[in-house]
Amino acid sequence: MRHLPLLRCPSDEGTLRLPPGAVSHGDRIENGTVKCEVCGRDYPIRNGVAILLQAGTTTDEASLHEQHLWDLGAQDYDAHVTEGRVALNAMEIPPTLKALKPVRNKDILELGCGTGRFSTLLAPECRALVAVDFSNEELAILGAKLHPAGPVSLVQADVTRLLAAPRSFDLILSSQVVQALPTREHRMNMFRWAAEALRDTGRFVFTTYHHGLRNRLFGIAQAARYTEGGIYRYYSTMDEIQREVRPYFDSVHVRPLQVVVPGTERLRISPVKASRISERIPGLRQFGILLLVEAAKPVRPPLEGSPSMAVEDALTLLSRRFQRARDRRRPRPRL
Repeated sequence: MRHLPLLRCPSDEGTLRLPPGAVSHGDRIENGTVKCEVCGRDYPIRNGVAILLQAGTTTDEASLHEQHLWDLGAQDYDAHVTEGRVALNAMEIPPTLKALKPVRNKDILELGCGTGRFSTLLAPECRALVAVDFSNEELAILGAKLHPAGPVSLVQADVTRLLAAPRSFDLILSSQVVQALPTREHRMNMFRWAAEALRDTGRFVFTTYHHGLRNRLFGIAQAARYTEGGIYRYYSTMDEIQREVRPYFDSVHVRPLQVVVPGTERLRISPVKASRISERIPGLRQFGILLLVEAAKPVRPPLEGSPSMAVEDALTLLSRRFQRARDRRRPRPRL
């Protein structure tokens, strides 16, 4: 039986172990329950999805509103984004997967999996994939695409709330989810618990909208909704996303992606190739629509109610600071 990463009970500090049949055998569990190992609470599994999203108790009103909108638009999103937008997906998906690799025999947590732009590519390679979204409609579409013997567990949950047990995953991936979180606090909550969920050598890779030169040139607001009362979206600057991620990861690398160059068809140049070239040129890459963030060396700030974890994390933090101070004092080799 394959190892199964542990999730965290939404109601307490207990853990949830997804049923083995859901990720390691051919008989996917369609309906049943998953039980908290501490409080004994049962969470339902419906149509192959473990439901950890409890309305009114674990999700705020702003997030519930967004969830409703994503459920309504699930079919359209799958048709026009997951299966459509071929060029834009080709600009984003390969470099994101390259930043994530190697994925073979890894335990992966995907936050905001949607209808499977990445999940269907990761499933054949990884040891276990826990694909999370708060739209049950999108999870249903993804479930229909997955091979029943694949190592995938589908979970409906709020990605801004504590979701995984400490040090449970090798890799965490999130594609274009950070931009949909309604506040800076929501974003930083996700970054904080992602650092806790990763093993010491783990990596967190995500993409999000970029508030770069393109937006300033066309007067695109940094925060807005696509339509009145519609889905929220937020564009982050490179410096801003660095500041938000840095408290929880010692190593953070950010670069723009998805540079749309006008006139490529007339010049008979592939728009994907033009984007790749532009991403290497300092001025042009600032027109990238997305930011690709690679975060490693997780820092785990002390958690309330967990004295032993707090002591361990404080000692780890002090050790890293002393190491950085020693590195700065070492003489640099002459060229």
